[in-house]
Amino acid sequence: MIYIKYTFPTKQIHMRSINLTVILFITLFQLASAQSIKDNIVKGIRTETEYQKLDLLKNTDNFNYDKNLDTNIIIYKSCIVKKRLLEVSEEIVIFHNGKTQNINNDSMYYFLGIKNNRYAIFDRGTSNERELIIYDFVKEKEVLKETYYSNLKIENNAIYFDAEAIIKDDNLKPKCPPEIEDLSYKIYLEKLYFDFQYLKIVHTGKYICSFIE
Repeated sequence: MIYIKYTFPTKQIHMRSINLTVILFITLFQLASAQSIKDNIVKGIRTETEYQKLDLLKNTDNFNYDKNLDTNIIIYKSCIVKKRLLEVSEEIVIFHNGKTQNINNDSMYYFLGIKNNRYAIFDRGTSNERELIIYDFVKEKEVLKETYYSNLKIENNAIYFDAEAIIKDDNLKPKCPPEIEDLSYKIYLEKLYFDFQYLKIVHTGKYICSFIE
């Protein structure tokens, strides 16, 4: 506990000192509470419903959270993320190691979670064709920016997604359902995953037939 004492000659200044003391006490209490929440994150595992409530990917890092008006405050072991829903994007701020990092708040970014205590995962776009962006907030640089269409999920230490594939060998092309076969906007997708350990994309060679609207 930190005690701050002020002595001023006038009653007016004395009242200001009391207000300042109260503000400082509240700030210190809030910081202590946030640290307590952060320290206890590992004691409780979030449910799938809680992930869905905050629009986060299941199997990203465990977290605690609070809400201030329309802003969600997501507290991780390695950082604190503030996100607020805008009309076609989210306002996203990452607090880490005394630094504040504002994440392209005007570029249709959506925060999906933290992985391995350092990688922030973002979905970007408003159509079927989207971008998966993984940002290393420790080194403050992107480690992945890849166009994808669907089936974004995390399993073990990888994030899986479907991306458009150009298949030259007809023998490798998957069979399309009759309702898709003759569509002009038919596409082939390959199941890929990004390996968080080696920071690289792996092609699985598994294809599906789909379409875009």
